[in-house]
Amino acid sequence: MKLPKNSLAFSRQKNLCIIPNNSLGSRQLLIEDVIKIPQEKPEVEQINDVLVDIKVEDLNLVYVKDKRCNQLTIKAIVKGNINEKIVYTAALEEQPIHSAYFNHHFQGFVILDFDLKLKDLCLDNLDFDFYSKCLDTYTCIEDITIKKIKQKKFIKYITLLITVNGDINKIVEPLKK
Repeated sequence: MKLPKNSLAFSRQKNLCIIPNNSLGSRQLLIEDVIKIPQEKPEVEQINDVLVDIKVEDLNLVYVKDKRCNQLTIKAIVKGNINEKIVYTAALEEQPIHSAYFNHHFQGFVILDFDLKLKDLCLDNLDFDFYSKCLDTYTCIEDITIKKIKQKKFIKYITLLITVNGDINKIVEPLKK
């Protein structure tokens, strides 16, 4: 990454994300956020690390009927929070290590990867609350990039992979006519 002089940036690629064998679909999200180091904290000389904790708070299913091609598409809507701790060296003579905490909400959808023909299904049996409990999620940070905009103000990009996993038969079997 080529940056102008006097520019501060941090970029780290996390571990390789491995999609689980029972994956029903996955989606990448690019989360862009402007962050400000709190006023009471010293200015940043160098970002040393970014620690991230991802919590999926909610997973809901919705379906879309496409009668033109007699198809049913099921999407999982995934909502959660990303908690971050940015560890940095302060721009002070003694260069102490400081940290700042941030939280960001995310939401995305994953199209579940299976072929459902409407003529084979009884949609009266749809109980998405039940089906949502049959699924789980896997999240992985693929990349984090932070660039300085101004003193104590940065733009942060997180590339997040969300995968929805589960046994498709638990969803499809009750729907079959």
